[in-house]
Amino acid sequence: MTEDVIIEIKNLLVEKTPRLTPEQKSMMYKIINPDISNYVKYGVKVAEIENIVKNVYNKFICTYQDAIEIFKTLTKSNVEEEKFAAFFFLNRFKKNFNEGTIHLFGEEYAKHCHTWSHCDSTCVRVIGPFLGKQGNEELAK
Repeated sequence: MTEDVIIEIKNLLVEKTPRLTPEQKSMMYKIINPDISNYVKYGVKVAEIENIVKNVYNKFICTYQDAIEIFKTLTKSNVEEEKFAAFFFLNRFKKNFNEGTIHLFGEEYAKHCHTWSHCDSTCVRVIGPFLGKQGNEELAK
């Protein structure tokens, strides 16, 4: 099941990749400034990535544990859009987030974060709202 979800997401991201000129690609990499040389960015807009994830989420019946495995796999990718899809997919299960989710980000995510945009988006869209919930104040310290 998780493999089908991962394949579907990857295929849809490739399908939505825009045709960019060499100048556009160069500018894109200057902006994201990855800290590894083999980092790939397709140029798919964040809103399109979110739409892909929403559609895949609605197509498959997944558990929170499935979402964690999908997250772990996609976040290890050197393709930025796959990394974004990883945390967007996991974020669909935010009602299940707990202290273990924070540890998951520390153990699995941190070592695979190679751009400021990915790190910033993850903190703002996933970790921040979870820590801001009533009762999670201690975790935020």
